[in-house]
Amino acid sequence: MKKSLSILLSFALVFGLFASMASAADTELTVAQKYQALVDKGVLKGNPDGDARLDANLNRAEFATIAIAISGLAPEKPATATFSDVNSKQWWYGAIEAAAKAGLVEGYNGKFDPKANVTVEQVIKVAVQAADLKIDEKAEAVEGASAWAAPYIKAALDAGLIATGLDYKADATRGQTILVGYSVYEKLNQVEPAKVSVASAKASDYNEVTVTLDKAVDTEKAKLALKRGTGSVATETKWSEDKKSATLTLTSSKITEADYTVTLSGLDAEEIATATASFKGEDEKVAKLDFVTTSDEIAYTTAARVKLRAENQYGKLASFNSANYTVTADAILGATLTKDSEGYLVVRINTAQNSYNKGLTQIPIYVYANENHLTAFKSFKLGFEPFISKAELSEFKYDNGKAAIIGNGDTATAQLSVYDQYGNPVAVSQNLNPVFNNNILPYLQDSKVTVDDYDSDDEYEVRVTLDKKTDKASTHTLTLFVGSATATAKFEVGTSKVATSIEFNGFDGTLAENDADKYVTFNAFDANGDQLTAAEIADNAKNDRFILNGSGVGGTGAKIVTVGPNRGKIHLPSITAVKNSFVFLNLSILSPNANTSKQLQIKVNPERKPASLKVATKAHDKMVLNAESKFVINILDQYGDKYEKALPANYRVSYDFINGSGTGASAVSSGITVTGAIPVAGTGSSVAQSVYSTTTASINGDLFFQATTGSTGRATLKATLEENDTTWKAISSTVAVSIDAIDAQTPLNYSVGDITLYAARDNKALFTGVAAFATADNVAPTSLSTFLPAKEVGLTVKDNAGNSVAVPSLVRNVASSNNNVVNAEADAGRIVGNKAGEATVSVVIAKANGESATLSAKVTVKNDAVIADAITSDGSKNLGTAVNNKFAPVEMAAKVTDNYGVAYEKDAINTYDKLLGVRYTVSELTNVAVTVNAITGEFTGFSVTDTTKPYQFVVTATAPNGKTTSTVFHNQN
Repeated sequence: MKKSLSILLSFALVFGLFASMASAADTELTVAQKYQALVDKGVLKGNPDGDARLDANLNRAEFATIAIAISGLAPEKPATATFSDVNSKQWWYGAIEAAAKAGLVEGYNGKFDPKANVTVEQVIKVAVQAADLKIDEKAEAVEGASAWAAPYIKAALDAGLIATGLDYKADATRGQTILVGYSVYEKLNQVEPAKVSVASAKASDYNEVTVTLDKAVDTEKAKLALKRGTGSVATETKWSEDKKSATLTLTSSKITEADYTVTLSGLDAEEIATATASFKGEDEKVAKLDFVTTSDEIAYTTAARVKLRAENQYGKLASFNSANYTVTADAILGATLTKDSEGYLVVRINTAQNSYNKGLTQIPIYVYANENHLTAFKSFKLGFEPFISKAELSEFKYDNGKAAIIGNGDTATAQLSVYDQYGNPVAVSQNLNPVFNNNILPYLQDSKVTVDDYDSDDEYEVRVTLDKKTDKASTHTLTLFVGSATATAKFEVGTSKVATSIEFNGFDGTLAENDADKYVTFNAFDANGDQLTAAEIADNAKNDRFILNGSGVGGTGAKIVTVGPNRGKIHLPSITAVKNSFVFLNLSILSPNANTSKQLQIKVNPERKPASLKVATKAHDKMVLNAESKFVINILDQYGDKYEKALPANYRVSYDFINGSGTGASAVSSGITVTGAIPVAGTGSSVAQSVYSTTTASINGDLFFQATTGSTGRATLKATLEENDTTWKAISSTVAVSIDAIDAQTPLNYSVGDITLYAARDNKALFTGVAAFATADNVAPTSLSTFLPAKEVGLTVKDNAGNSVAVPSLVRNVASSNNNVVNAEADAGRIVGNKAGEATVSVVIAKANGESATLSAKVTVKNDAVIADAITSDGSKNLGTAVNNKFAPVEMAAKVTDNYGVAYEKDAINTYDKLLGVRYTVSELTNVAVTVNAITGEFTGFSVTDTTKPYQFVVTATAPNGKTTSTVFHNQN
């Protein structure tokens, strides 16, 4: 189209035209009439004297002007002219120079002869190029024309641009050029059809279809649907600005080898001429594989990264995960292959090797696609330690699912890509510890910017959090500074589901020698290319759809889990493969209509051992009166995972507790004690005390700081992981958790948050036998602490610096502004929903300093039905043999969290059965007989078939909305 427009601009230069497109119809006009029609439409300006000079010839200078416009070339004006008869003072100088340089025109004996005439066949060639007509290089010779012109004349005749019988070698007149130009103009300005048709549909990516219409439509009404064969394919539609084309993105499937049809609907039937278009789909494949970086050097670091771009046949990033590729490099580098958030492949290697020389060592890396062995190779010279020299921010995505951050706590997240001096990506695990600074323009009050690896993909993300609602919509620019780099980004405020193909996702995490209960995920697709859910994969597994073989796996071997939170994944009960070897998995589907097999190998690392400590849950910054504050310290292994095995005999954790200042006679105690599972419980001395623990569960357990009313000061618990080689010594940095007991007179800020409740009292029938007040009108609520749909008024306390302060219960009275909406148990600090609506509760609190204050909170009561947002349970439990008359929700440790944020655990699920409606089923009984009551989950009729063998059965709890959880019961230690 650009070339087509350029021919009109060229005519403007030749005939004094100015393009102003308008439609025109050919009604067998004469040359003069066509000329006048173009003038009348504003396409031609005409000559000042009114003479069209249609019989005048077209010269070579004018032709050169047309030729470069068609080719999209700009005029060139070199200091020295190419031809002796052309100079820089002539208007055609730049066009002739550009055309000659591009080989579009030629001179003779050093001259161009710009005023010489152009032939008809030369004009026809220009017109064919302008109209983007396809030519047949093998076209037969045309009588009276040069051999080179035959393809162009044939194309022009077929398209109706010219009539037959022209003298092709004769000099072209301006009138003949008007005839050809008028035909091209008509081709470009065809009259829009009265009815719309789907002109074409074609795949433009592995999950994308581009649809073209022959006229614009009302996109509010028009709908496009995609089918694979006779089955519908779920898509999202995005229309172009001109409303003549659209992109359909497949939401849960890929385009496969099949026939697809796009259908236009939503418009009145009389508005549509042709409603469908079809195309042949094909399976995605890797068509191109290249290293992205242009540098031939790589940094000296333990976690160097190099990016590659794998393109599919559509020129887009291939969707295959990293398990579909193999990387080969020096074994000492420990090369692994992953995929980053943008879809690029990333090779990770440890280049910080003592045997390597900086600035000298060459590191060759090969990566190939497993399916077709397409290979990328590059050799890198080992450079020096990395530093950040470049940063890029992606577009912000809003975690609330909207187009802006709006309310308190809303966040917008952008991917932050940082690169070293060699142009290679920098990972979080490289531990460069960069310092990030930022600036937001215009200034945004009540917001904060943080940088972290929020999605644990070893890449940085930037998060903007709104701490308070704003009263005006606005657009802001975030500028992030790191090292010598800056980055900016804007953000807004205001079929049958039977598996026919499979693919591995790789292994998420680290697999180590003697590991147990690890899970491998994989994807499965049906014949329509739709991806199966975990539940659907489990159903396929139950029907023996998959054949799974594994080596290096002990216990019952690799199996696909069919129940519980890990259903649809491959369970590895125990790892028997030794370190530095591999666990091999082969997953297949063998059936008449599907024959596919995928393999995955997972490297086995050295056995896990205690390596460090980490504060998993922080205590409050401060505490007052007799408050309590919980904290947790965890053991981590050498891979950064929580260590949960029994500690080897030569490991222990040493604790030093300091609960004051000074020593001896000058010691001043903070009055704080530590309680919990470790042996420092109850210590009160202000002098550091060393005590030890060797029990993993105790070390990883809950700990509490307990304050004493009237005492002030700081308490610190220090924990150190130690190993006994020949003597006990620390093997990692000491972690410390501190808290300050503050004076009750310290100024503190008290607030209560908004609350949402279920209209429980308006739905009395659901609570029969639960609470008397809940089923009777005009009865004051009592014992709300045991009525789960009620909620406690949440009190938040901070000091003037924003530090959180732990306090004992300070709520003394709660009153409702509208008892028809919300009721309060006055002195208990809890409220319950009555009828749908909004109200305000007044909360009287006793401040730490002895004063009292009244706070208020907005309460919204809804009558939306209670549904399970989540339902969970333990994965398995040894139930022994005393099974009868026990209840499934208790033994499963079942927990239902509803859409109001209320959690119902164990026997409470039965207590609130009319509200929750959880039902129980039993399956997969092995060597056992047992009956499970569908409503209560009570076990009866339990008996083991062969007492010399273990038994097993699975209980599944299902909420009315279909959410489930399962527990495997057994008697194996």
